[in-house]
Amino acid sequence: MIFDAFSPATIRFSNKTVLRDGGMDENAILKWGLKKAKDIELWDGRFRVLKEYPIYRNMRHSFDGKGKILSWISDAMRMLYMVHIQFCPGP
Repeated sequence: MIFDAFSPATIRFSNKTVLRDGGMDENAILKWGLKKAKDIELWDGRFRVLKEYPIYRNMRHSFDGKGKILSWISDAMRMLYMVHIQFCPGP
């Protein structure tokens, strides 16, 4: 399974922005973030993290100068990334 993940700092920033600028209520906030993808393996021994992918690494060619800089910062600070996990059979 592949899904997107946010860092805890990105969650805090995004939630403030959504509430302040988006005109949404607390039902729209994000609930949790990951410091590192490997933390998922601690949730359940059947989860295996296969790889982390910076979300913007292959999309920079379509951004303007500012977008390229912001995407580079996001990837470098692990603000938003894709996680590829495998579900392993239980004991």
